[in-house]
Amino acid sequence: ALRFVSENLIWIEKQYQSHRLKHTFKSSSPLSNEIALLYQGRLVPFHYSSNDEKKFLRFANLLIPKNHEAHDNDKETVENFLLHLAKSSLTERTLQLADKYCLKPKRISIRNQKTRWGSCSNSGTISLNWRLIQVPAFVRDYVILHELAHLKFLDHSPHFWNHLGKLCPNLNAAESWLKEYSQQV
Repeated sequence: ALRFVSENLIWIEKQYQSHRLKHTFKSSSPLSNEIALLYQGRLVPFHYSSNDEKKFLRFANLLIPKNHEAHDNDKETVENFLLHLAKSSLTERTLQLADKYCLKPKRISIRNQKTRWGSCSNSGTISLNWRLIQVPAFVRDYVILHELAHLKFLDHSPHFWNHLGKLCPNLNAAESWLKEYSQQV
């Protein structure tokens, strides 16, 4: 049993994440008063913190200041907060992975992209979608590694996929997750 687990850890993680996310989406009722957003692969509700006169929203054990002038919409307030959080956390994670694999992006940009998870320019700039903060860690890392791999191969040739497979052995699980759930992020 231990051998099976160690040999199939990536598959087990994907199955667990897939089951948990399917259950989460099914159990999220549109009639509920709570509103939820994906954060690190989990559907997390947000609500007003008690005794705060609606000045703060509580989300994933964080208190988010509510700027009434800038955002009338609580979901927009949380998304704006996540965008700022993504700028630091995704940049930091990209630099960690780049350092681990001796890759050197010229610049890292976190943007609100509508149709892409990421891109790599021929000048070495990596652009990432801020919504990567909402997906599970293995999916986030796959997208980052995909773009970092373009620093060596600026195409999708067999050499690129071979190189990416060495950097990210669970790329198939991550691509499956993106195909199944990207519309819900």
